[in-house]
Amino acid sequence: SGRSRMPSLLSVSMKFSWVGENLDRQTYAYEVLIAKPLGMKLVQEAVTSSSGAKLNVVVATAVEPGSNAEKAGVKIGDRVVATQATLGDNMWPQSTLDGIVTAVTSRLKYHDDVKLRLERPFDNASELSARTSTCESFVVELSKPVGIELEEREIAKNLAMGGGDGQPEMAVYVKAVGGNAALSGRILVGDRVTAVS
Repeated sequence: SGRSRMPSLLSVSMKFSWVGENLDRQTYAYEVLIAKPLGMKLVQEAVTSSSGAKLNVVVATAVEPGSNAEKAGVKIGDRVVATQATLGDNMWPQSTLDGIVTAVTSRLKYHDDVKLRLERPFDNASELSARTSTCESFVVELSKPVGIELEEREIAKNLAMGGGDGQPEMAVYVKAVGGNAALSGRILVGDRVTAVS
């Protein structure tokens, strides 16, 4: 089961698979399989997450009409966050334009298509507001190197849920994901860690 149901924004028939959403980055994540030639232009940009973190992202700034990228569902503004390995089906996180260009070029030397993991920003603030009020618990088993950076944040106890008096408490959240955590596809920046064994 996924982290949440696919939103209507992505519920059209395309060659993509739903991955999840990242509340801190305010994005949906999905994967597309694109045949060559791709027909899209990428640039590297700096953005600020909802928590105030500065992020470097690689963004599609042009998608040619009728191109394989358009047919796969890529839209202007989509961010490339992972690419398929040169050989095999593993997805590798990418954060730079050079890394993405190298990975895609290498893959297309041996194959006619490449899978990209993309993030698409939420349409508006109400989408983020609706999602931050929901909660899902799940268990993930990871082998070393885990690849998670954690941070402690002060949050208010939720009076509406009968969980406290509204006074602040400390909670641990995922700040960055890499290694086996990134490969699992289950752990996202902004997830709250409630137990470790």
